[in-house]
Amino acid sequence: MQRQGQGEGKNKEKEKRKARRRTRRRQGQKRRRTRRRQRREGEGEEEGEGEEEDKEKEKEDKKKVKTRRRTREREEEGQEKDKVKEEKDKRQRQREGGGEDKEKRKAKTKRRREGQEGKNKEKDKRKKKKKKEKEKTRRRRRQRQREGEEGQGERKDEEKKEKDKKAKTRKGEGEVEGKNKEKEKDKKAKTKKRKRRTRRRQRQEGEGEGEEGEGQGEGGEGQEEGKDKENKKKARTKRRRRRTRGRQGEGREEQEEDKDKEKKEKAKRKTSRRTRRTRRRQRQREGQEGQEEDKNKEKEKEYKKKIKTRRRRRPRGSQSPSHLTCLTKQEKSGELDEDSSTQSGFYTALSSPRANLYSPDLFPKLIPHGKTTFSSFTNL
Repeated sequence: MQRQGQGEGKNKEKEKRKARRRTRRRQGQKRRRTRRRQRREGEGEEEGEGEEEDKEKEKEDKKKVKTRRRTREREEEGQEKDKVKEEKDKRQRQREGGGEDKEKRKAKTKRRREGQEGKNKEKDKRKKKKKKEKEKTRRRRRQRQREGEEGQGERKDEEKKEKDKKAKTRKGEGEVEGKNKEKEKDKKAKTKKRKRRTRRRQRQEGEGEGEEGEGQGEGGEGQEEGKDKENKKKARTKRRRRRTRGRQGEGREEQEEDKDKEKKEKAKRKTSRRTRRTRRRQRQREGQEGQEEDKNKEKEKEYKKKIKTRRRRRPRGSQSPSHLTCLTKQEKSGELDEDSSTQSGFYTALSSPRANLYSPDLFPKLIPHGKTTFSSFTNL
């Protein structure tokens, strides 16, 4: 009984350990998910900031380009105006003096050259400025990237610190599990110590008994032998159980195979039963329909007979002919054969005072062949 109790306790502890492992695993998974989410969100924010800065820069660049264009246009307009003025003056001078002095011409050419050189210088300046701006933008971009990476690292560190703080402050499951672990360790250590003490005591007692008497010493040896025997017995039982389990396992597999076979056979039987049932029902239906048809046919026959008999029996008041007394029983019942040569009923009907009215010459189609009575004529 004690052994069983110990076994149950061990199983409970095992289950507890499993549960703790599960909780730890889940917590770890949650943490990882949150980290991934935060990382994604952080990256998205950084990308958004970078994009905004780029947009602002582009706006500034556009403004600068516009201003430059305007200045250039103004300068060009001014130069054109100067040219126009010079040409006007030239024409005027030509009209007035018929030619310009050499000094004036020299001065003019000088001015022109200087203007050209000035234009070229401005172009070079603009190119240099553009280059510088491009380099600046590149540097800023690289710096932002570096800062972003550093920021990510800093963020990670901060998140770690916050989590550590939370773990310290919060009385979470992880902390409780840690405490429980420590408690379990202490318990195990205590149990070990207790066992050691008990063994030591037993040994000491055994030695004391040995000193008191040889008989008692022999008894101690006997106890040890008994222990060995018990241990051997336990080992045997364990082996036996394992073997039996293995056999049972094999037996189970065979049983499962048999069960599968039985299931398949049952299914086959079921299908065959269903087919039989359906066929049976079909036959019954067909039989019932056939019976109903036969019944209907019989009913129709009876109905026809009744109608015939009614027609023959029914006299029509004062018009009831007296010659019907001359008819035979066969003629009355309407059972006279078509081939029979005796058609007395027909001729008796014609022999009556009304025979001229109902002659077969007048109504050849309406008179049934060989089964004619007076009543059939009257009903026409």
